[in-house]
Amino acid sequence: MYRGHSGSTIRSHNRSLLLRLLLLHEPISRVELASITGLTMPTVHGLIKELMQEGIVEELGTTDPQGGGAGRRAALLGLRPKSRMSIGVDLGVRTTRIGLLDIKGEVLAEKQVIRHEADEEPRDTLDKVFLAIEETLDRVPLNPRDIVGLGIGVPGLVDVATGHVRRTPNLGWQGIPLGAWFQERLALPVIVDNNIRAMAIGERMFGRGREEANLISFFVGPGIGAGILINDDIFRGVSDGAGEVGHTLIDPAGPVCRCGRQGCLEAVASNTAIIRKVWEAATAGQDSELGNLVLQELSSQDSGELTIEDVVRWAEGGNTYCKELLEDAGRFLGEGIANLINLFNPELIIVGGELFNHSDLVFDSLAATARQKAFSVPADSVALVKTGFGKGQGLIGAGALALREFFYSSSTSQTLVEYPRVAEQGRVRR
Repeated sequence: MYRGHSGSTIRSHNRSLLLRLLLLHEPISRVELASITGLTMPTVHGLIKELMQEGIVEELGTTDPQGGGAGRRAALLGLRPKSRMSIGVDLGVRTTRIGLLDIKGEVLAEKQVIRHEADEEPRDTLDKVFLAIEETLDRVPLNPRDIVGLGIGVPGLVDVATGHVRRTPNLGWQGIPLGAWFQERLALPVIVDNNIRAMAIGERMFGRGREEANLISFFVGPGIGAGILINDDIFRGVSDGAGEVGHTLIDPAGPVCRCGRQGCLEAVASNTAIIRKVWEAATAGQDSELGNLVLQELSSQDSGELTIEDVVRWAEGGNTYCKELLEDAGRFLGEGIANLINLFNPELIIVGGELFNHSDLVFDSLAATARQKAFSVPADSVALVKTGFGKGQGLIGAGALALREFFYSSSTSQTLVEYPRVAEQGRVRR
């Protein structure tokens, strides 16, 4: 099966195979690992011994003897949670979350950075993120050698091979050499990818997708996107642009999207679109009750901004306009998901975003529409669920991105990714 590959490549593959099985199926015995993988018992014994010597694997107990007699017990194995860690950066439009994750996806420390101005320079934002990373690491006693790498999730188009942010309309960034910038300052392996693809990886490794190799993570925020896993591999497309479902046509007569096209799903059902409609209705006097709610909210805080949580709260509190608005948004989102079901026929679609964290109103509308509009055969075989990570979905996804690439992958290495040097690019400036 691996004819022509070097012994070190085969060993690396087998080692990563055992690590992934331990993550998904612990506690598990050596015999079970050999049975699932097809590896010989000496191979399994040798690799497990190596992983135990490195402090990554530990014994969690023993199996019961077969038949309940006095037969030989087998040791059950598992991963030592804090033996290796990754840094995750969930780069948001207004709020960036930074965290330290262990190899089981547990967030050990976390910090947030606020991007105060919409036109804040990329360098100013990145300086704040870098400082937050240092502060986060200072809060947890650790050996720097135990950090396997940094994963960054970005809301937009990313060139994964170079670590460049190609374009992120909601941030207003273009051509930013993000991977090289952080790699130079941290001397760690760095991987940069679209934030929703990172969420799909996080769900597969640590969340609702641990049993499914074909899944889609569907996220609604200021933008809308999908992370697609096919046979356990992330699908990025030829130019790393796969999953931009937010820029599929959903309403030909709809408003103009930030991307410049008319009627995109993102332009009618994203958080930004929903809040815009609430503002318009309130200021036009379309709903007097809504106008009062908006005035009360703005008078109680300093930011002068409405949030999607405000709109959900008002809908749940009985405001008719907000309730109908969110149900309509759910129907638009359901049509987008129906298209994904018809195109990819996944086992599981995991829905995330602030719209779904505190209410089932939008999710119920979304799920009903998706079932109704999708072709019956793939619709019958897909499960639609909400993420169990809530607001932590992006952070866990970013950390999982690094763990998958630099720890659980068969190409596991502590060498730096060869991103171009920042000085040669001249794109990040103060």
